[in-house]
Amino acid sequence: MRPNDMKYVAVHGFFVNKKNQLLLLERKETGYMDGYFSVPAGHNESQERVTDAMTREIKEEIGISVQVSMKNLKHVMLRMRDDREYIDYFFLFKLWKGKIVNKEPSKCAQLKWVNASTLPKKTIQYITYAWEKIQHGEPFSQVAEKDGRLILKPRS
Repeated sequence: MRPNDMKYVAVHGFFVNKKNQLLLLERKETGYMDGYFSVPAGHNESQERVTDAMTREIKEEIGISVQVSMKNLKHVMLRMRDDREYIDYFFLFKLWKGKIVNKEPSKCAQLKWVNASTLPKKTIQYITYAWEKIQHGEPFSQVAEKDGRLILKPRS
């Protein structure tokens, strides 16, 4: 297997509160899209199920415990970057217990609740795209990404 053939697996959690607001995190000092908004997310560890990875990332980044199941999985994206390919799993949460706090201030400048129908312009493009796909009930997408900008792939 060539190094470029390796696929990275990442998990992302969309949290929507009772006011129809979406939780965003402003990235800081991560080396990727710093100053832009994203959602709680991270890479799968070796031999880790995506539901376990999402549970772990939520606890590490925003300090709450959530029951993650495949029922929460709303979208899967194949995302090709110049340097690697990702399989991204996007989960949706409308119920949780506990207080959401910024547990990684070295990587996250702020937590922000925004209107779920209009995300800020400084939201990472593939996050906005996945959110739109979830809103339309579309379970899969395939995109290319160059310098943080999306290049949409035509349907085959």
